[in-house]
Amino acid sequence: MPRGGDHGTVLRVDVGRLTATRHPIDEVVLRRFLGGVGLGTHLLLEAGRATVDPLSPDAPFVVALSPLVGTPLTTTAKFAVVAKSPLTDRIGDALSSDRFAVELKRCGIDALVITGRSERPVTIVLDGERVSFESADDLAMLPALEAETRLRTRMGAAFRGLAIGPAGERLVRYATVSTDGRHAGRGGLGAVLGAKHVKAILARGDRPTPLSDPARVLTIAKDLSRRSLGPATAKYREMGTVANVLLLNRLGALPTRNFGAGSFAG
Repeated sequence: MPRGGDHGTVLRVDVGRLTATRHPIDEVVLRRFLGGVGLGTHLLLEAGRATVDPLSPDAPFVVALSPLVGTPLTTTAKFAVVAKSPLTDRIGDALSSDRFAVELKRCGIDALVITGRSERPVTIVLDGERVSFESADDLAMLPALEAETRLRTRMGAAFRGLAIGPAGERLVRYATVSTDGRHAGRGGLGAVLGAKHVKAILARGDRPTPLSDPARVLTIAKDLSRRSLGPATAKYREMGTVANVLLLNRLGALPTRNFGAGSFAG
């Protein structure tokens, strides 16, 4: 059995063949790569596709989750998208936070790997352990948030979605992947999904994250929540990480002109 925090399973979806299969992840791998970008990079390289064109059907698109997703710990509803970047031609990763991460984990998996290319625009639907493929013809060229809204109206509010917009569908090499208005923005990974003709991924699950010591996790979660509501974090609750821009600029640590300078005039 995998350690607490993991299901020990990766779901591999081939949208060209419209197949979905579950595979075990060795506990050694789960201990060495602690979810997120680490696990996603391992799965990408394990597929042996490091040299393929990022927009080819063989190029994997990986959504990876950490052991903390689905636990009571605050700020852990996070997922990593890993693929070969069409912008840099190197391994690319992007992160975002949304309930989508929790629902994907509740489908009993630690990662989703998508390969192939569908003949028509498609939505991948994960409903617990069931996987289906729905036509996305009516969602073509819609903004990502509008596509998600239509899908949740059609499929049910309990589903959470990840989608691409027109940029991803047009294979713009800096296109993002979006969840409820939030973006996994680095590396153009939305174009990787667009090249597979995957408009969206919907997830709804019912399997809780297994915990080795649930009582201890809950105690830590309550303490962390209490401490995170202090004055030191007020700026993040009010403005988010953009509150750090002026501070970083004063310190000369604000990446400017493609990292050629550390401050930005004005």
